[in-house]
Amino acid sequence: MQMAILREHARGDNQRITAGIPSLSSAKRFYLTDQALHRIYQQSLLAEVQANDSYAADPGDGKRTMAQWEAQVGIPLQGERIIGRLRKMNPQLYFERSKSDGTKYGAYLLNPLREGGLEYLVGFETEINPEFTVMLQDDKGKFKKFIPGWRRVLMRLIRSRIISEAQANKVFGPPNRDSERWTLLTQ
Repeated sequence: MQMAILREHARGDNQRITAGIPSLSSAKRFYLTDQALHRIYQQSLLAEVQANDSYAADPGDGKRTMAQWEAQVGIPLQGERIIGRLRKMNPQLYFERSKSDGTKYGAYLLNPLREGGLEYLVGFETEINPEFTVMLQDDKGKFKKFIPGWRRVLMRLIRSRIISEAQANKVFGPPNRDSERWTLLTQ
């Protein structure tokens, strides 16, 4: 008894055996790969935003709550004082009051390679800035908004390697209390 051998037949695709699926043209393969990579990138951005939101909504810094002004205020500084101290550390920093919200400053790095010559770094309040970020709540205890602390500004500049932690400690002083977030984010 003879056994039948099944063979795949070429399907008009340059005589290649394709297991019933026509091969993709290079343009179609590029398009599908590009779409898949774009989808992966968007998913990673979404995951990062969700992680940042959950971290930001974390109610505390170690054993301290972010919802109490007294627990987070530390050493409050005016926006102008922060600007003066930051300029001492890096004269390449440029500061501008927000056009859409006059209660905020933007910190920029002078960068001739960027469009407009400025690279946005971080924003902060023009008036009182607490040392650590404060989470404001409404009367029912629901999240209302954050008031970013000036240590956040320092942390962003340290992580961007625009200033060093040693410079920040010299000009602003070390944190006035233990902060798990400061320790974690400046490492």
